[in-house]
Amino acid sequence: MKIIIKESQLKRLMNEIGGYDDTELMSQHAGEIQSKLLIIFTETTNILANFLNEAREGNLSKENYLAFTQNMSYKVGNDLQIIDSMIDEIYIDVDYKESILNYKKALQMFQNKLRLIYNDGLGLGIDMTKNELSQIIIEEIDKLSTLMEPLAILFQQIHRRFRNRLGFN
Repeated sequence: MKIIIKESQLKRLMNEIGGYDDTELMSQHAGEIQSKLLIIFTETTNILANFLNEAREGNLSKENYLAFTQNMSYKVGNDLQIIDSMIDEIYIDVDYKESILNYKKALQMFQNKLRLIYNDGLGLGIDMTKNELSQIIIEEIDKLSTLMEPLAILFQQIHRRFRNRLGFN
């Protein structure tokens, strides 16, 4: 038995792949998920960019580097909790979900390195010089940044995809 469908029916079917039968519901649900993930991503990006600017200008002391590792570790922990609560809600865009999962793994590795450096004042960073701390932290930020750049582009693509699905373009 063959089933023949019209193009309009195919478009409707494509919009319902994620369990959505209402574009308003899809817009609300996807908007919540995408906005929360984009907000934490943007906050983290801004914090890292500001820190790198201060580090390049030479405005940071050893205590500043240690404080950054502690505070950033907490921020990353909060980001990971939000990602965990949202990841199962991404239905349609497999590439987006995979990128978020890869970003999550990178954040976990970054957090582990930060904990090694500080660890409530007992980490390896206590015995390091300011230059050693700077070098290690900047290297870890660079590793994380290599994964953040493509994800930033993907956030834009996802936004365009959903606008197309909702008929806004």
